[in-house]
Amino acid sequence: MNPSPENEDIVRQYFDRIFRRDPSVYDLYAEDALFVMPTGERIEGREVIRAHIDARFQNTPHLDPVTLLAVLSAGSTVAVVLEATFDEGVFKGVDVFELEDGKIQVLSIYHQA
Repeated sequence: MNPSPENEDIVRQYFDRIFRRDPSVYDLYAEDALFVMPTGERIEGREVIRAHIDARFQNTPHLDPVTLLAVLSAGSTVAVVLEATFDEGVFKGVDVFELEDGKIQVLSIYHQA
């Protein structure tokens, strides 16, 4: 499969919007999107994802933007290697996005234990 600059652009928009706390970030999700947490918890549906992320922002007022170390794509999949700073400290992780029709269908988050 070939890299997908269009899908990479959508993912970069996601990171830009989420760390500016721009509510239009939720427009990037498909209506029936799935958000998979590092714990394996599955959050289903755009509005449920919105509530989960909004709650996270309320509990983490000093969330700094992530540093995207690498953005790799193949077809509908985009993987982002990143470094993030939270109140608990700095960690590295990988976010894997599955896109369909220009929308985030699945976002799975993996990070160091």
